[in-house]
Amino acid sequence: MAYWRLRRLIEQYKKAIGKEAKEVPPEIEELYRRIEEQRRKIRELEEKKASADLISIELTRLGDLEAQFRQLLKKYGLAEG
Repeated sequence: MAYWRLRRLIEQYKKAIGKEAKEVPPEIEELYRRIEEQRRKIRELEEKKASADLISIELTRLGDLEAQFRQLLKKYGLAEG
């Protein structure tokens, strides 16, 4: 089970038993899944010895996804540190 899915379930449980809980919306879980897919794509390109330009483009996309993810974490008060 993915971390953010588990975290969402834990927070839902805490809310159900009356404890303070933070909302973990499904969009966080979905965006994290997209980040993992992008990382896999980059690894595959590196293994296939793809051009540096192509890998660079995919790394830029990964950076954009990670920035969006950090913004969502901040928005919902889930950012650590």
